[in-house]
Amino acid sequence: MHASQTAALTALAEGLGHLFHEAVHLLPRMMMAAKEGKPLPKRDPARLAFVCAALSFVEGGRTQYLTLAHVEDGKVSFHTQEALVWIALDAETCASIEEHIPGAARATGLFRGFGARAKKKPDAALMSAYSDLLMRNTQNIAIRAAFLERFVRFSIEYIANRKPDNRFAPAPEAAKMYFAAFQDDIERHVSSFVDRPQAANLCKSLSFPFAPLIVATLEDKDCERLNGIPMSAEHKAAWLKRYGALQAQSMAHANG
Repeated sequence: MHASQTAALTALAEGLGHLFHEAVHLLPRMMMAAKEGKPLPKRDPARLAFVCAALSFVEGGRTQYLTLAHVEDGKVSFHTQEALVWIALDAETCASIEEHIPGAARATGLFRGFGARAKKKPDAALMSAYSDLLMRNTQNIAIRAAFLERFVRFSIEYIANRKPDNRFAPAPEAAKMYFAAFQDDIERHVSSFVDRPQAANLCKSLSFPFAPLIVATLEDKDCERLNGIPMSAEHKAAWLKRYGALQAQSMAHANG
C-alpha cells in the first residue's frame, strides 16, 4: 500500500471517529430539546465532508478513490461500504428536514432567516415525528461511524502485515480485537442513545470481517458521487435502486 493511500485511510479513520463523537455528544442535547419542545441542535456538515474527502487521494499524479470491502468465501463483499452509504443517506435526510421543516432544528448564523417569509410550522404530532427521525438518524450515524472507524484501523494494520503469499488470509484474532473496541465504544455511550433496542439491532447487523479489502479506483468519467461518497456509476445506481425499494417498502408498511 502506497504512503498516500495509508495517509488517506488514516484521515478516514480519524474523520469517522470525529463523526462518532460529535453524534453521541449531540444526542443528549437533542433529547433535551425535544423534551422541552424546542428546535434540535444540528450536526456540523463539515464532519461528514471531511470523511468523504478522505476517500480520495492522489498517487502518481492521478486521483483515486477508496471503496471499503472485504473478502468472504472467496468473493468480494461491499457490506462495509453499505454502512458508509447509509451514513451519507441518513445525514442527507437530516439536512433536508433541517432545511425545509420550520422549527425542527436550530437556525445557524446571526441573521439566518432575517427578512425571509415565515413558514408555518407543522402541528405538534408531526413535529415530534420529525424530531424522532432526526435523533434516530443521528444515533445510526454514530453507531455506523464507530464501526467503520474500527474497520478502517483494522484494515490499515491488516494491509501493513500481509505478505504476497497470504494476501487475503483471515485475521480472526485481530478482527475480534477491533470489533471488541467497537463494542466498547458503543457501551461507553449507550446512555446517549434515544432508542436502545434499535441501537442493539443495528449493532448486531454489523458483522466484522476477517479479511478486509480496500479497493483503490481511478477517478475517471465513470466516477460519480452519492451524497459526497465517490463510487462507480454502476454502484451508485444499485444503491439508489435499493434505497428506493426500502423506502417504498417502509411507506407501504406505514400505510397498513
